[in-house]
Amino acid sequence: MLPLDVRRLGRFVNALGPFLADMPVDAQLTGVSDPRLVPGLRHAAEHTARRTGGSVWLATNDTGADELVGFAPNLVRTYEGGGEDEFVLDPAALGLGPGGLEDLRPGADPVRDVLDLLAGRGRPAAEDAVCLNAAALAVAGRLTGDWHQALRGARAVLNDGSALALVDRLRRATEVAHA
Repeated sequence: MLPLDVRRLGRFVNALGPFLADMPVDAQLTGVSDPRLVPGLRHAAEHTARRTGGSVWLATNDTGADELVGFAPNLVRTYEGGGEDEFVLDPAALGLGPGGLEDLRPGADPVRDVLDLLAGRGRPAAEDAVCLNAAALAVAGRLTGDWHQALRGARAVLNDGSALALVDRLRRATEVAHA
């Protein structure tokens, strides 16, 4: 990597990385922290949509988060079947609550924070963000066209322990594979 600036390289990998994997998916949601990057990522999104036959969504918001947030409007650009469209996803219209970036920042123990979040014991704004991103994938992947239904389903997975159980299964599988 030397003599490259690691911070710049990291931003590049963070922006372009989601388009590098050759994975067959029906839907991809990629958050873009800097809207100025969208024109450059458009080609990657279009190419990925053509290659997979799926839908690719690029999401930006005024907070600078590289994910959909549940406390601010999100601009979503969609690429599918050679077409391009965009819409504003307004979390308030979906009944999501207030918050700010500080509600998404990890505490002293980030791993514990993520596990609590996946167990339905996270900060409300963080849970809203996780559920909104999961709901967006359900809508983008055409599992449902009903945002409210998708959000209820995502929240149910947090609250019933399914999300945390999946992490536990993956951890055990990793431990077995490395033993």
